Amino acid sequence: MKRVIAFLLLVGVLFGFTFLREDEISVFANCEKIVMVSSVQYDSFENYVENGDCYYYKIEKDKSEEFIKNIKKYDYSGLSFYYDKNINFEYFSKYFNNLTKNASKIDNYCCFYGYYPYFNNYKIIDGKKINVQLVQTDMEWILGFPLILTGY
Repeated sequence: MKRVIAFLLLVGVLFGFTFLREDEISVFANCEKIVMVSSVQYDSFENYVENGDCYYYKIEKDKSEEFIKNIKKYDYSGLSFYYDKNINFEYFSKYFNNLTKNASKIDNYCCFYGYYPYFNNYKIIDGKKINVQLVQTDMEWILGFPLILTGY
């Protein structure tokens, strides 16, 4: 009888953890702004720029939480999250597997690449799955999925 109770308790705890798991990208809700790159024109966005066959949608901080909750309803080719420059690197490194520094610099900025298991799209670079790029500029941190498509 004790084994049955222990088993049920263990199953209950594991079942509880599935409800506590964060949404795919909800860990990024404290960003300053988000830019979504898509080939689809959405009328629900006020701020966007059309460039060729892509639309760049700017989501301000006050609307970012709602956008993140509804992210699955959008067809996008990339997301860029902008953070305050004073956030330390450890904040980002705890969320990504194998966040590594690129040996080369682009525009004098160090680029970091990593893998986030809750984001499905990825590229294979040097035999590793890569789906996130992180760059610290003089003004901010930019985090791009699968890469930064907005420039920096």
